[in-house]
Amino acid sequence: MRKERFPTRRRSKLHPRGDGPFQVLERINDNAYKLDLPNEYNISATFNVFDLSPFDVGDDSRTNPFEESGNDENQQAFKDPLHVPVGPITKARSKKIKEALNGLIQRFGMILTRDIPSLAQRKMKV
Repeated sequence: MRKERFPTRRRSKLHPRGDGPFQVLERINDNAYKLDLPNEYNISATFNVFDLSPFDVGDDSRTNPFEESGNDENQQAFKDPLHVPVGPITKARSKKIKEALNGLIQRFGMILTRDIPSLAQRKMKV
């Protein structure tokens, strides 16, 4: 929700510009939705769609406020850490990095173009 809806809570430019996330309870019409707001807001729970912004919860349960319990510790360790060059980046070093990135992009593109037709065929068989 935009900060204009809660002017008393926004005293500085550095404060968050929105509140939430809030669960949508019902769709009233194309432009209005009813939200599940806490009682402390003391306002109507009906909002225009332009006052709302989408919230993507994603697959990581640590970012989902509606799921309880669980450990916030990152369970996945990096198997292949990124190698960062030490020292100043010279023209020669910059050129080598650029060539390595282009090679990686080309290899990744070849893998995608090789695997996409086989995936399409598998989907057609089902």
